Amino acid sequence: RVRRLEIQNAEARFPIEGGQHVELTGLNLTVKDFASKTGGSIAVQTRFAVTTQGDAAIAARGTLKGDFLLTAAYPRPYGTGRIEVVVDSGTYASAGRTLALTGLALGFDLAYDRPTETLALTRLRGESKELGVVEGAARVVMQGDLPWHANLSVASIDFAQVFGLLKPFLPQDYRTWTMQGQGAVATELQGTYAGDRPSLQG
Repeated sequence: RVRRLEIQNAEARFPIEGGQHVELTGLNLTVKDFASKTGGSIAVQTRFAVTTQGDAAIAARGTLKGDFLLTAAYPRPYGTGRIEVVVDSGTYASAGRTLALTGLALGFDLAYDRPTETLALTRLRGESKELGVVEGAARVVMQGDLPWHANLSVASIDFAQVFGLLKPFLPQDYRTWTMQGQGAVATELQGTYAGDRPSLQG
């Protein structure tokens, strides 16, 4: 059992095969009244830097904050929590084309229900310059054929900004196109993932 554990202003580096890595700096971690069978509370706040290589290369820096209240931690974590991620600067590169990742914010509340083995994102909220505010929710049953359900909505999209963002990834013939206007998107999807045969409808 852990009555109280505090780590302040720490640094950590997690190397990944192929020269990739995740670095954490200014890491603050607090664990209270924790045991594997009864859970406990965990709070973490840190700055991060992520570097991946390959067909889809990502380089990003930002901050991460998480708070969790667990009712058990073994054989898997059960309970509720919240995670907030802010990307201050970064890039995504694929096939010689680069997409800027700047000013992205994502936060979601999650819960894992032990009797039903259901993982739920009870509230998801993201924000970016190009897409505005994105909201949604999702849930998946972590057994059987993994039935899942998700919904996502974007209240106001500036199509000129989105098209400019995606233009480097479009076929050459489409890059001379222009697009403008405002719009909104709402989606609702559900499906299963049984082995290598996923299904989707919405």
